[in-house]
Amino acid sequence: MFGKRVDKPGGGRKSVREEMMIRAAMMTLTDTVNIDLLDLSRSGARVRGPDLPAPGQEVVLLLGRLEAFGSVIWRDEDQCGVHFDVALSEHAVAVVESERGPSSLTALNGEAALAANDWQNGLAR
Repeated sequence: MFGKRVDKPGGGRKSVREEMMIRAAMMTLTDTVNIDLLDLSRSGARVRGPDLPAPGQEVVLLLGRLEAFGSVIWRDEDQCGVHFDVALSEHAVAVVESERGPSSLTALNGEAALAANDWQNGLAR
């Protein structure tokens, strides 16, 4: 499961998560929402965006060239966690990571990093 473990004290994650900030999309049966991918592991992702689906709802994350099927397992005001139906391969995680742009962008604040990422990917030209 993506998130804190409940089978041992102190929590801890089963999968290593890679922090990033990449524009992506989340599809449900009735809607598509533009999101920011905040972190990713083989088993799930944390995303931020408006009007996110409720826990339990099935979704498809469109992460660049990758589609990942899963379910929302938690949600707060503007973020949610998605647990993937099938764990991603290490290669798939690496492909998504390659979409985030140069590591120098990580020193920027959130909005500046998103703007730079959009510029690099040709969305802001």
